[in-house]
Amino acid sequence: MQKGEIEKAYKRGIQCAGLPAFNFGNSLGSLMGWFSSAFEVWPMILGWTASHGKRSYPQRVYHYTGANGFKGILFSPVKWDRILVPEQFLKVERNELFTMGLKPVGWRDDKTEGGLYCKSVFDACLADLINRGLILDSFKQLMDEISSRGTIYKQWPDVTEYMACFSAARENPIMWEKFAGKEGAVLGFEFGDLNLLFPQIYTVMEHTFSVYEACKSLSGIFNREYVSNKSEVERACVAVFELFSGRFKLPEFSFEEEWRLRIVDNDNQHVNRMEDGRLHVALPKSSLKEVIIHPERYEGCAEEIQCALRAAGYDCMVSNSDANIVEKHTANLL
Repeated sequence: MQKGEIEKAYKRGIQCAGLPAFNFGNSLGSLMGWFSSAFEVWPMILGWTASHGKRSYPQRVYHYTGANGFKGILFSPVKWDRILVPEQFLKVERNELFTMGLKPVGWRDDKTEGGLYCKSVFDACLADLINRGLILDSFKQLMDEISSRGTIYKQWPDVTEYMACFSAARENPIMWEKFAGKEGAVLGFEFGDLNLLFPQIYTVMEHTFSVYEACKSLSGIFNREYVSNKSEVERACVAVFELFSGRFKLPEFSFEEEWRLRIVDNDNQHVNRMEDGRLHVALPKSSLKEVIIHPERYEGCAEEIQCALRAAGYDCMVSNSDANIVEKHTANLL
């Protein structure tokens, strides 16, 4: 993909999930030069990490949810004055849309993912870069303040990201137990080539490499532009940290095969749409392709759910989970 083609893709709002994994350091610096706003660093890194994850874009992804989540997602009345309709779906008739709540990606007191884990990766990389004389202490101080949610970060409350979790695994016994249970369901979606989904990265080496290369590139921008363009540089640094804090998970969670539907709100213009701590986003009912229910649900349950879904405007298959999946998980618990 040539420079002009990438630039056009960004202007169309495409987040470039298939962007080739070309040289990370050079591409970040180049993109920062091509665009007037530093937040354009978002789609570049999204594309790089998606392609570098070495996983092909899944045709179908699955959302594991409990009984309340199942009803809330597929059957709740739509409050159109509070719903975000992505540009891709603006021409879809309202009766052909449903809504899904996306949680803000933010700080978590969980050392396995989120801001706390991401900070530990940044701390290690920044310390090594300082020891090797590859970055200035002033740049390290800026990144330390950002990763600690310090005063610099608070200048940029307008970089917000929302996400909903999916899995490439059609039936995973651990996830059945953890997220759905006997009364829940697994919802299978196909979003086509809309590039709404991005994979979680589970490899510690890749976490370190991504942060290391990003810090080297951002340091170059910092050295070159901070005096004349302080605000833009700070915003770019915040965006990079926020992005990675929503991308990294430790290897022990790789069984989740997680892909996230992500909405990036660069100017915090959607915060007033939030309800119950979530941003509700409209998606087409046609994207729901199957519903899987627990094998122990009563006889005829699948048919009842099928009828209710058709009455609500969905056209999808409803089936019982493979009993062997649940039996396998039960055996593992004993």
